[in-house]
Amino acid sequence: MDIEESHIESKKEIEEEDLFDSLFGKDEEIEEGKKKLEAKLKEMQGKKNKNTENIEEKNQDDNAKEEKAAVEEEKEEKVTVKEDKKPCLKEKLLGLNKPKKKKIAIVKEMPKSEKEIGEPKRDDADFEEKNEESIEKNKNTEIQKKEIMKNIEKDENKKIRVEKQENAREEKKETPKKPVEKEASEKVEEEENAEGKDNEEKESGDEDLSENVPEDADVGTDSVIKPDLRLLQNKDGSVGFIGRKKAVYDKYGEEASLFIGKVDEPNYKKNICLDGLNPHVVFVCGARGTGKSYVLGVLAEELALKNKNIGQIVIDPIGVFWSMKFPNKEEKELQTLKEWGLKPKGLETLKVFIPKGVEKNTPKGTYDATYAMQPSLLTPQDWCLTFGIDRFSPTGLLLDHSVYKIKNGFRTKEGKVIKGLGNNYSLEDIIFCMENDADINSRDRGYKPDSIRALTSRFDSAKSWGIFDKRGTPLSELSKENQLTIIDTSFLDDNVSALVIGILARRILAARKISTRHEAAERFDSEKSEDLLEIDIPPTWLFIDEAHTLMPAGNVKTAASESLIEYVKQGRRPGCSVVFATQQPSSIDSKVLSQLDVIIVHKLVFNDDIKAVFKRTPTIIPAFYKRSSFIKTLPVGKALVGDRVDDTSRAFVMLIRPRMSQHEGREAESVERRKELSPKNVENLAAESAFSELDSKKNMPVKRLEQIVKELNEKYSSAGKVKNVLDLLLEKGAYLNDEDNVILLIEEQEEKPMADEHIEEGEEPELGDEDFEDIVGEEKEKTGEGRRAEPDLLQFSPKVNEKEANMLANKYRQKGILGIVGKQEFLENIELTNIPVFKVIFNYYTKEHQFKQGLFYINSLSGEFLQFAKSGFIESEGLKEFYQLKEDEIILLNFLGKSEKRIEQLMNKTGFAEQKCLRLLDCLKGRNIVGILNKNGIKTFKLMKNFDLPSTPLHPLLNSLSNLEVEESEALMKIEEKVTKQEVISLLKKIWPNLIVQRITEIYWPVYQAEFKQPNGQTRTVTIDAITGKKMLI
Repeated sequence: MDIEESHIESKKEIEEEDLFDSLFGKDEEIEEGKKKLEAKLKEMQGKKNKNTENIEEKNQDDNAKEEKAAVEEEKEEKVTVKEDKKPCLKEKLLGLNKPKKKKIAIVKEMPKSEKEIGEPKRDDADFEEKNEESIEKNKNTEIQKKEIMKNIEKDENKKIRVEKQENAREEKKETPKKPVEKEASEKVEEEENAEGKDNEEKESGDEDLSENVPEDADVGTDSVIKPDLRLLQNKDGSVGFIGRKKAVYDKYGEEASLFIGKVDEPNYKKNICLDGLNPHVVFVCGARGTGKSYVLGVLAEELALKNKNIGQIVIDPIGVFWSMKFPNKEEKELQTLKEWGLKPKGLETLKVFIPKGVEKNTPKGTYDATYAMQPSLLTPQDWCLTFGIDRFSPTGLLLDHSVYKIKNGFRTKEGKVIKGLGNNYSLEDIIFCMENDADINSRDRGYKPDSIRALTSRFDSAKSWGIFDKRGTPLSELSKENQLTIIDTSFLDDNVSALVIGILARRILAARKISTRHEAAERFDSEKSEDLLEIDIPPTWLFIDEAHTLMPAGNVKTAASESLIEYVKQGRRPGCSVVFATQQPSSIDSKVLSQLDVIIVHKLVFNDDIKAVFKRTPTIIPAFYKRSSFIKTLPVGKALVGDRVDDTSRAFVMLIRPRMSQHEGREAESVERRKELSPKNVENLAAESAFSELDSKKNMPVKRLEQIVKELNEKYSSAGKVKNVLDLLLEKGAYLNDEDNVILLIEEQEEKPMADEHIEEGEEPELGDEDFEDIVGEEKEKTGEGRRAEPDLLQFSPKVNEKEANMLANKYRQKGILGIVGKQEFLENIELTNIPVFKVIFNYYTKEHQFKQGLFYINSLSGEFLQFAKSGFIESEGLKEFYQLKEDEIILLNFLGKSEKRIEQLMNKTGFAEQKCLRLLDCLKGRNIVGILNKNGIKTFKLMKNFDLPSTPLHPLLNSLSNLEVEESEALMKIEEKVTKQEVISLLKKIWPNLIVQRITEIYWPVYQAEFKQPNGQTRTVTIDAITGKKMLI
């Protein structure tokens, strides 16, 4: 039998080395055991040598009868040569063939004499030449000897096994530790079979990633989880920090520390806080439904509450984060929150953005604003990745050529020169350029018509994405201090979402690079306002869910890949942080994973994902946690956490804290979830639904009303009656045509009395749907149009005719004293003209979380709110100052009020940092809006201008012009506006973020302009109100 085969048959099961030994060195007791083993090995070797001599003597006696002494001697030498090719027994036992790692083991080999062990090798060629004939003659003898040796070897092996078992029992009695002979034998065996094991592990589909921990080991035993867990802690040791360096803790303490969970290991129950001051790359992974999106919400909550000096942008690919503005309502989690010492709380600073193109089809209560981006922000490479076009194909070159021409100008096929639009162009401009440029459409040097048509069709389809606009959304509206921005991309395809996120990451990184330069701060005053909107942003945290669709591994690239890789690599110094989550860690680009410094691992089920996580974890992972069975059985809400900070000794298991805000990312259940309503509630709901449909379509068959009531009864297990619903509709202003069995709206409405002129401060008036309909109905009633669309030219009915206007003008002219002394004027001309007044119809989301409809009027010349009282027209005071202010400056002015304020008071009320408050106050001081006072060495700030503005857009006086009579006009003269409709919309968004403008129309305010001429030829114009007859200042 071959020596190696004998060795494999005799080896015992392997028990791996203890991780403690590999980390902290060998134990002295083990070393003493090894010395005892060497002595025992020598003793056993002597016994084996004696047995070998006895066997040889027996062999010589048996063979002497059949062979000569010379042949027998040569035959024994050949056996010796073959055996010497195998490792020496002494070297094998003492590990001399590997001097760097001495291994001691008991190995059973074929018996050999001392002479054979010490005999040197002979040259095989010479030996075969001398003994070729003798070997040929004694083949049968050799076979017989092998059989004898085999039988003897079996007997000897049996004896040695018995001796080893007895020795092992004795060792166990002496010490409770693992037998040293067994350990040494396992080490030798492990080294000899390492290559075979590696191959087996590669082929295995469910290998054990931990090599030294039994499956039934207890998590809580100190002997299993090594090394001990050490974290940076607060002074009383109740909180452990991850991601925060000791130098940062010494300087800032627990400021902006994000409470995200507790350590879930025995004897180490501490709260865990993540650093929220410095930039981080946080990686969250786990299988579907294990809590990835939940953790993103926890981090976003903590940042919103603990660090108000940063901006947060959450990319929401599944449309669930909008619910964070509401408190947690889940019954199970409410009890858990109490146990954790937390309370349900919604985030008031949350602002949800949806694509501009899907605004009409989205429920109003689920978003706050829309976002869009300029096509000029996209490079040709971005377009190619989004459209799936090869960058250097003919179509890709056509795209590059078109973008260049639209920016710099081109000549049409008719020879007309089109000036370049720079960065202010739309998709229609690109299409127009491709279809009309002379070079692109040239037969000689242009592109094929098929290529042009294919590319224009792609740009046509891009219009339907709803994300492009010529103006775009400024970056400062998305990344803003003390604002949690949710960008809902659930409406978009993956390639379009990648485009949006890639452009956003690129803009944030570029803006923050500029902001961190000292020179940039000095240039801010000279920068254009458009540039400031793009670069003046705070340090930003970017949250990305389903990251594997944006940064895939391998050669696959998306429109977001390069931008996000650069964001992760270069974002540390500019203050750009990123938190990205995925179901497939193995599918994320390794360039991104190599930059992470905090990792949160939930349950994973695929070995490729588990290996990818362990490979990139930036700390030591205990052997117990390395088992694939451990990661595969992690409960929901628990995670393996590690970070790169030196103060953290190893990875640990953490229990995620419950959410304070509402989480809508839970799995939908297909079981029946029926909600019941009373018949009265169902009838009210049916009436509202029917009236809304009736208002848009102007009529409704009774069968349609019956269908609405039936559907609601089935949905809410109720018994609402059609008759009661019809009665409610009649009360709302509808009537029933019995002949046609159709419900119609009444065209005439009662005149609404004038609204009260006073309202208590802080009280928000209720302006419901019926009130709004009454206001709009009054104007239409007075024009005789009922509910028809408003005509193009509407004018407040003049009360002063031309003759009366002449009399008033003569009253206002300068006559001099006794007609002799002083200036004397003559009325040269008087004409009727009109001042455009903007009628703004809007929806307003109140503090009670309800939408209210309303309207108000703005003078297009002064930009002020316009009201009407018994004394005549009244304008607000100070609104015109707001048109040139930023949103943050307006917020500061609102909190400044009429009384003096210190900088600390403004910081507390606005949530702005001191540096930002001072910068905003300095800008307001430059506009003479704010003054700085110094009393007893304390600086205070005070308004220098009077502001008389309503606190709410629903103030009754704002819609008081609705009581004036209105008439149609086929043609009229008007004074040119000084404020545009777009400027009004932008201003309203700054003042009341919850206000959504539905429509702006123009109504004309008639005035007389009287021109007076003096004797010296100078002229003077006086404006007279054609409704009240009062003199006006324009």
